[in-house]
Amino acid sequence: DAGREYDLIEDEEWLKLIKDIKLNSQFKKLPLNKNKLNVLGNKKKQHELHQLETLLNSHRTKKVADFGGGVGNLSVFMAEHLNMEPTVFDYDTDLIRTGQEKIKKNTKKAISFKEFDVCKDNFEDKDFEFGIGLHCCGSFGTELIKLFGENHFVDSMLFSCCYSKIKD
Repeated sequence: DAGREYDLIEDEEWLKLIKDIKLNSQFKKLPLNKNKLNVLGNKKKQHELHQLETLLNSHRTKKVADFGGGVGNLSVFMAEHLNMEPTVFDYDTDLIRTGQEKIKKNTKKAISFKEFDVCKDNFEDKDFEFGIGLHCCGSFGTELIKLFGENHFVDSMLFSCCYSKIKD
């Protein structure tokens, strides 16, 4: 809407950020205990979460909708390190079940999971101020942009995947 201000990353800044991420191809593990490392996934995913920390820290919202969140790696990170209250939305019931099991074993934070297909379902939950999508490829990304605009999220972030395959 016209009266709303947006914080956009300019093309040059975005390309520099992508290049900086690509340069760190070693994907260092986050300094967490062994149980939490299992929850957060492989080295590449841990690296991405570490890179997102500064951006996510700037958002003081509590209620976060994590779209395409799968097993909840990003949501665990947001709950454990940023004191956010995330809900994972994903269409894959197997990933949701796996995530619920991992979270029960490895964290005391309350992380909810909901089955949701951004390409088919209507998003009717108005409790969220912040929406995020990590690893949004293909039509998933464009559908999330529509969803973020239609549902009046205060803030939203969308990240495409496969940045590590970008050629200079």
